[in-house]
Amino acid sequence: PFLRAVLHDARNPLAGQIDVAAVHLRGGLSGLRDQARASARFFRRMGVRGPLWITETGYPSQPGHQWDRTLTGGERDQARWIARGPRELIDGGAERVFVTLRDGPEFGPQSAFASEGVVRWPQLTAAGRAIPKPAFAALRRLAATQRRHTLR
Repeated sequence: PFLRAVLHDARNPLAGQIDVAAVHLRGGLSGLRDQARASARFFRRMGVRGPLWITETGYPSQPGHQWDRTLTGGERDQARWIARGPRELIDGGAERVFVTLRDGPEFGPQSAFASEGVVRWPQLTAAGRAIPKPAFAALRRLAATQRRHTLR
């Protein structure tokens, strides 16, 4: 209701002024494409003509937070999700997809965000660099094969 209201406010409608429609999407692999399609349709219906960007997506590496029943094996399955999830979002209509870079421990250990990054955080190597998870390599491989769109 709020988003519809501001996009079509009688005195100052925003729909025609938005260059990029941006959403955060997460979920099981089987539903990501439909989520992106639904988001793109919503913004088109609301009069937003810019591209759809998924400005935040990811999948936790902690098995207890992994919501896709087919991917509950920890870091290995986080990497599997990352290898396919962004592509599903693009196939659903997203022009750009931004994957969570680092874990988010500031949300607390009970949060799925605490292990969602493709690098461990705040743990660092002795040289002060982030420690990549298997999902980091999966994302790099995906980005290297991506031609139509840019994955970040």
